[in-house]
Amino acid sequence: PSGIAKKFLRNFISEGSKMRTTTSVKNLSLADIVELIDFRSFFQSSKPTSDRGRPLQYQYWQLLSAIFIQNKYQISSDKELERQLNENHVFQKFCGLFKNKPSHDTISRFKQKLSMKKLKNIFYKLDRSLSDLGVFDNDHFCLDPTDVPTNSNPRRRTDKEAGFGHTRLDETFYGYWAMIATGSFSEIPRETVFT
Repeated sequence: PSGIAKKFLRNFISEGSKMRTTTSVKNLSLADIVELIDFRSFFQSSKPTSDRGRPLQYQYWQLLSAIFIQNKYQISSDKELERQLNENHVFQKFCGLFKNKPSHDTISRFKQKLSMKKLKNIFYKLDRSLSDLGVFDNDHFCLDPTDVPTNSNPRRRTDKEAGFGHTRLDETFYGYWAMIATGSFSEIPRETVFT
């Protein structure tokens, strides 16, 4: 790993460090994140095309980087993200957007095109990268279940795959469980299962 990655790992794992949870990972600078995450590795070298088949002037990793910024800095809309990408030079450098910037429509369409399979692929690549850095060496899995009620009628059981569950002794729901396996030390989600 690079010097930044080693520094991150040392700070993340050390006892008494301020960087023991994912909350503090959010405080990493974009320069540190560039050292830790290679957004280019999540996609083949193919460029995205417009609905008419014309190649666009930015690559998928650039759009994914923009979405990462939107989440990290809690930018509420794609229009606001477009404005930030046009004005903020640090964001432009992080996303590799020096000439043309994607419109909010392009960002929105890209989000819609991201399949669940591709998102899982990105998630597992990130997980592998963190594992290679040793972030999960001292971790054990903890399950964090969350109830996901369905809108169907439980009496008629219109959703055949849903079932009854109990959140507490006196509370029941009709729906599914979202089980999130999280590292006990790193507090980073590692796997999600719906039952």
